[in-house]
Amino acid sequence: MRKIAIVGGGQSGLQLALGLLQNGYHVTVVSNRTPDQIYNGRVTSSQFMFHDSLQNERDLGINFWEKECPITEGIAFTIPGPDKTRALFWEAKLDHYGQSIDQRLKFAGWLKEFAKRGGNLVIQEAGPQDVDGYSKTHDLVLVAAGKGEVNRMFERDATRSPFDKPMRALALTYVKNMVPRTPFTAVSFNLVPGVGEYFVFPALTTTGDCEIMVFEVSDWPACISSGSLLTVSFGREFEPHCT
Repeated sequence: MRKIAIVGGGQSGLQLALGLLQNGYHVTVVSNRTPDQIYNGRVTSSQFMFHDSLQNERDLGINFWEKECPITEGIAFTIPGPDKTRALFWEAKLDHYGQSIDQRLKFAGWLKEFAKRGGNLVIQEAGPQDVDGYSKTHDLVLVAAGKGEVNRMFERDATRSPFDKPMRALALTYVKNMVPRTPFTAVSFNLVPGVGEYFVFPALTTTGDCEIMVFEVSDWPACISSGSLLTVSFGREFEPHCT
């Protein structure tokens, strides 16, 4: 039986690990956190999954929260104009619904399921030397880590990208009891030229249903110093407000 090691216990690493187990491989997953540490940790993402990605999870039998999670039926896009008008607006339904499930729920649950199905789960803050060690005992080692020391093995290739730092600053919050969007649920994008974007969509978190609100700005300090404040009302209006 071929032995595969995967360094990283996230969206790609765990799906791959569970798929390899399903196809008869001996699989080791190296995660720097236990399932309980992930579940009780900080919010990690504003994740949203469309139909094809959800189908991958169904095929692996790991869509444990699909019936519980609220569905998102469409996409909406707004560029606000002056005096609370809309310079541009459109909305449309998706062919198939999408969903957003808190990654703390998913990753904690998938790690437990991986071990339950016979996978070898190792809790370790793996670095380059550890990857080298696993390469000597496994037929293949895959690095699927989003952060950490191990990523220093893959330095940015300046010939392929002019960017050496993130182009945006992001902030997000999980909110309860927002007024439901009508006429259908959607990932609602709001673009404010020269400032950034705000978008919101329904989700499932560790405490039940919520809405995820995401803010993206290209230059947060400049936005504040110039007096361009982002004002959000829970009636789902979004506009720049200058003081």
